[in-house]
Amino acid sequence: MSKTYNKNSIPQNVAIQSSFQVIKEAVDALDVFSVTIIADYGSSQGVNSIHAMKKIIDCLRKQKKSKIDPLVIHNDLPTNDWTSLHRLLNEDKTYHGVASGRSFYEQCLPTNSLSVGYSSTAIHWLSKKPCDISNHCRVDLIRNPNEYDAFR
Repeated sequence: MSKTYNKNSIPQNVAIQSSFQVIKEAVDALDVFSVTIIADYGSSQGVNSIHAMKKIIDCLRKQKKSKIDPLVIHNDLPTNDWTSLHRLLNEDKTYHGVASGRSFYEQCLPTNSLSVGYSSTAIHWLSKKPCDISNHCRVDLIRNPNEYDAFR
C-alpha cells in the first residue's frame, strides 16, 4: 500500500468533519453504561481515523458515557501502512489505540466486545454494489428513496 494516504486524504477528512453532527447524535442515542472499546473499520494510515476517534471520545466524555478511557481498535487490511498509523498514535497520545490487520468482511473482534463501531469513506470497499445510483456517483447525494434504502 502506498505511504501517501495521510498526505492526500483531504476529501476524506472533509467527509469526516461533515459527519460530526451525526457522530454527536449517535453518541446521544447510545444506551450504554460505559463505552470500553471503539473500532474504526477502514482506518488506513491513521490521520483521518485519529481525528474521528478523538471526536467520538470527546462526545462520549461530554455525555458521560465513558467511565474509563476506551481502547480504540484501528482496523484495516493486513497490507495497510501500519507504521504511519503507529507513528501518529505515538505522537498524539490522547487515547489508547491499537491495530487490527483484518478485512472488515470478517469478524475482527471477539463477539460482544465492541461498544462503538465506526467507518467512513469506505463505501467503495463494499463487497457488492447494492444498486445503481441515478444521475451521479456519490451515495451522499442519493435522492431516490429506493436507492437510498438499498445503500443503508
